[in-house]
Amino acid sequence: MVEAIRLCDGDGETAVTEQDIAASPACVRILKRLAHMRDVWQPASATWLRRMVSKGERRLSDASFIALLRYRLAASRCNDLIGPGEEVACGCAMAEPLRGDGDVTTQFHLARCAKGRSRTIAWHHGIKHALARMLKSLKLDVKIEPTSYAPGDDQFAPTAGAATNRRPDLHVTNKLTGLSALVDVTVTAVTNATSCMAAFRNPARPLEIAAKRKHKVYANSPNTKHFTGEVVPFVVGSNGILGEEGFKWLRKVAGPILDRQTKVQARRWRFFWFSYLSEACATGLAAQLLSQTSRLEAQVGRARRTTSGTMGAGDEGGAC
Repeated sequence: MVEAIRLCDGDGETAVTEQDIAASPACVRILKRLAHMRDVWQPASATWLRRMVSKGERRLSDASFIALLRYRLAASRCNDLIGPGEEVACGCAMAEPLRGDGDVTTQFHLARCAKGRSRTIAWHHGIKHALARMLKSLKLDVKIEPTSYAPGDDQFAPTAGAATNRRPDLHVTNKLTGLSALVDVTVTAVTNATSCMAAFRNPARPLEIAAKRKHKVYANSPNTKHFTGEVVPFVVGSNGILGEEGFKWLRKVAGPILDRQTKVQARRWRFFWFSYLSEACATGLAAQLLSQTSRLEAQVGRARRTTSGTMGAGDEGGAC
């Protein structure tokens, strides 16, 4: 550990590059631990705690609430599934194995693991529908997964080619103000050493990178080149923090409407709906953690049964 810190800091004589840090497993683990600490204690990362009791299908279950609290305290159950001194290959594209000894990088990885893609998609859909409800509460016209952005247009038709069918999540319009915006929701998180280092320097950097990527994709997509409105990448971090561009767009859209209400009504709207949005993200994170922990438990159980069976067979052969 000390050697890893020295490598990260450098000795003042030899320049240490990002490649050197990324090539050091000890350095990568330190970065992930730091990223986890910042991920859970960053301002606005616990907005969902303001709504301890909510209604509807998006309500946090007891199991989800416990999983989120344990994640914040670096005490997730998955950290203790792998025995002391043991290592387990996750089965995803990550080359570095998961370690035992209560290593917090286990929960940090499982919260983002590509093996939980189905849960990640559900996570995305939950935020998308929460955002749609939020905008509809402002009396805006919202179409979820629109097939077009103009009358008689089939730009986003399901039959379009895969290369050109860049379909946004929401089309938000308002005839009174002339608002027309295509909103694409993205859930992102730091995963590898490079993104951990970028987030360490600037916590908002991963969100900015994801937003720029969305702009680039839509700029090169033929089905939006004639769109005269806004293309808004609504990026949400895995800890519930909103990207700057999406947050500014929400304030711009909601501002004129809330200005016509009393200060108390406007404050209540902001408190309720931003907490609701954060809770939708927290629900997705909890589902991901619970699902991936169950998968890891089954994987570790199979490995131990196989090892026990092999040892048993070896003992029996020796007795004969």
